[in-house]
Amino acid sequence: MAGIEDIIKQTPFVIVGGVATQYYVPQRQTQDIDILVLTQNASPIERELDRAGSRKIGSLAIGGSAWQLPDGTYLDVIESNKPWVKEAIQKPNRSLDGLPIISLPYLVLMKLEASRFQDAEDLSKVLGVADESTLKQVRTVVRTYLKDAIEDLESFIQLAKLEFQRSQRSRQANLLADSSKPIDLAARMQVDAKDVEQRSVQSSPKREEWEKVMLSQALKSLQDTNIVDGIQTATFANGKFRAILHAPTETLSVVDENQHRGTLYKTRKGEAATIDEFTAQEKERFLQQRSQQNKSNLQPPTSSKQKQQQIEPGE
Repeated sequence: MAGIEDIIKQTPFVIVGGVATQYYVPQRQTQDIDILVLTQNASPIERELDRAGSRKIGSLAIGGSAWQLPDGTYLDVIESNKPWVKEAIQKPNRSLDGLPIISLPYLVLMKLEASRFQDAEDLSKVLGVADESTLKQVRTVVRTYLKDAIEDLESFIQLAKLEFQRSQRSRQANLLADSSKPIDLAARMQVDAKDVEQRSVQSSPKREEWEKVMLSQALKSLQDTNIVDGIQTATFANGKFRAILHAPTETLSVVDENQHRGTLYKTRKGEAATIDEFTAQEKERFLQQRSQQNKSNLQPPTSSKQKQQQIEPGE
């Protein structure tokens, strides 16, 4: 995705459309970007796009404008003054890169309003990954702003749950053929330091010792947290760092909780770290904790199935 946050710096906006859908269900692929702004901010955002060297290529039938960004990416700026838009822009979710993503209740509302085939297909996916708390928020938003669609929403929710359950059963069968329990992503990604040292898996990235300890602590902190809008988050290392797991993509980020240095570490299951900003002192501190961490990891699990769930990120 283009560095849209470097282009639009003043005008409030939220990312919608395919990119927003991909945030919740990464199977949805798209190259274009759609953003939502208040109608009164149409002129300010056009000035920002112009200054950045973007080219206006047309107008949108639903209200707004179409642009080509300097890197060739296409951007649709959707303008609206509907009653819910201001709140949706003010209360976004944030991607791991800090981009404002429309929260799931308002994304569902937009797709119910559009009633296109692609939107219906997207609804069956995004609603399937929503927990009960999020579904309650979705129902509240739809009941408030599009009450005639409540019955349709409930139908989509039921279909989505059935589809999600089928996909989960298939995924679990592939990952742990002899396990009948749902797999917690944080537990499945958890590092077992002893096993990592003893096993050689060509497809797994080679991780440094301090990295294994840090990942073990980060993922252990997530075990008792709920997934909200596809995100699990918790602090570790006595509150010094915050682990953020984007469940749909199995991407783990670690940020500085106290000194606000931003993202210090980022990795995805099966891949090497793409960001590593820990200081040498911090890495040494993790190494000093290795013995204690290994001792904790070597404690026998309560069941063989739990032991099966302890795998190194990247396996």
